Formats: sequence, structure tokens, C-alpha cells
Amino acid sequence: MTKNAESQIFRYGFDGLMNEYFGLVAGVVMFGSATVLVWVLSERGAFSDDPTLLYFICGPSFVYFVVLTSRAYRFVRPISVSPDGVRALYHFSSALLIEWPRISRIEQHRETMPFGTPRVFFYIYGDGKKIRFDDYMEDLDDLVSILNEYIRQYRIRIISIDRSPDALNSATDVRDRWKLLRDGVLTEPDHLTTPEPEDDPLDLI
Repeated sequence: MTKNAESQIFRYGFDGLMNEYFGLVAGVVMFGSATVLVWVLSERGAFSDDPTLLYFICGPSFVYFVVLTSRAYRFVRPISVSPDGVRALYHFSSALLIEWPRISRIEQHRETMPFGTPRVFFYIYGDGKKIRFDDYMEDLDDLVSILNEYIRQYRIRIISIDRSPDALNSATDVRDRWKLLRDGVLTEPDHLTTPEPEDDPLDLI
């Protein structure tokens, strides 16, 4: 976190960067492997008559690389909070600013990832824009605390959408469970919260 008299900047830590850029690294490896494979096959004359196989090899890996690059660029951005509003900072373009009076709502999503990992995502909406950050942000407690101060000052609406196991377990039948999985449990709290720290397995020994 970087502080000055007017703004505070919050950045992603190593875990957050690796979470997003791991797919990008995998895309680079895939594209590089495809390039080597294409070179080997072309040396053997595999594409001299019909280049269709070339498109099938390079096309998907290139698309995967572009999609993951775009995702990492959009999502793993530092967040700046100041009296003017909230900014998502970009290296190669101007910052995306949503001023406090123009923020229509802030959504907090509690999700369970495919391998059972609980995650929390935050979405700030206003003036036709959206800023996203998640629980991999460093100093998340400080960031949420500052946001809550401005939420009280500007009376910003908060929507909490819970798709955690606790919420899903409240369903009484399969139909209700699928509905909760799709829509989540919606509430409107008066402040944002941060994820509860997970138990350290070493503490249980």
C-alpha cells in the first residue's frame, strides 16, 4: 500500500499476480510448444499441400494467449482510493475513475472455486463503469475499511451475493440449490467485510 496526502494505492501481492498470470504463463508455454511443433512438422513437409493442420495447432493456442493476456491486464490492477473516488490504474492507458457521488452500488461476491477454495470478489459500479478487485489484494483490510468510510459518507448501496458452501447448504432441495448456485443469497448490508482468515494446518497439530 502506498500512501500520500490525497490518495492511497493498493496493489496485488505475489499470490494474486500468480493466480492471474499463471494462465498467461501456461498460454506462453502452449504457444511456444505449438510453434516448435509447427516448425518440426513444416521441416518434414507436413504443411506443403494443406495448411489446415497448421491453423488447428496455432489458432487455439494463440487465442488462449490473447484471452489470458487481456484478462490479466484488466483484472490485476492497482486500486487507488482518494477523496475524488476510486481508480483502477493501468500502465499503458489513463486510469479508470468512478467518482464517489456517481457510484451506484458496490457488490461483494462470495464464491467457491472449482477446487473448493473460497474467494471474495468486489465490484464497484457507477457512471457506466466497473472496477473489480478481489481478496488477493494486499492490505485488503485497510482497503475495505477506507471504502466503508466513504460508503457511510455517501450512503452507497451494498449488495452481497453469497454462493459459499454455507449458503448452498441452506437449500432444502435440488431445485433450490441450483437456484442458489445461479443467483446466490442476496442481502444488502451496511458495510463491506473481508474474508475470515483460514486456519493454519500447523496450528492444528
